[in-house]
Amino acid sequence: MLKSQEKKKTILKLVIASFLSLNISLSAKSTNSNLEIEYKNLSNNQKATLIRTFYNGKSFDYGYTMAAIAWQESYFGKYLINLNDPSCGVFHVMPKYVGNKRNSKWAQSRICERLIADYNFSFSSALERLKYFENYWKSKGVKKVWSHTVSSYNQGFNYRKNSEYLKAIKEKIRFLKTKIK
Repeated sequence: MLKSQEKKKTILKLVIASFLSLNISLSAKSTNSNLEIEYKNLSNNQKATLIRTFYNGKSFDYGYTMAAIAWQESYFGKYLINLNDPSCGVFHVMPKYVGNKRNSKWAQSRICERLIADYNFSFSSALERLKYFENYWKSKGVKKVWSHTVSSYNQGFNYRKNSEYLKAIKEKIRFLKTKIK
């Protein structure tokens, strides 16, 4: 009797594990097909932004990361402002975190304009944020520095509330690795 129950439990565990594995696999295929569609629909300007971002970021060991952030945040420059944050530019940097942290609202508006108009300024501002969080998490002895850094890029020190953002960035990186080297 006891062996029969153990067998049933083992079989049930295998069935559940198989179902979960299939579900995760189907979900990943769905995500990849969505990313494939988005990728195929990129304009020439967006493709140029992708390549530029990847190679600029690569010299800082952030090629795929910066490209995935540009994709997630602005769809490679298609949507350059989010009034809800507000964040601006290809990488949707928040103007209040650029330069002097005590910038007036007027100064933040000028910074936003520059983040939108000047790709290099937007890139360097985003990279500065990433490096800030990377150094912060390294100094705290965190084991998953990259994950904390990327989550913090989007959510600041509320990084734990940011698993969906991190998941989206990781999916985009996996996809981009199949497209660019």
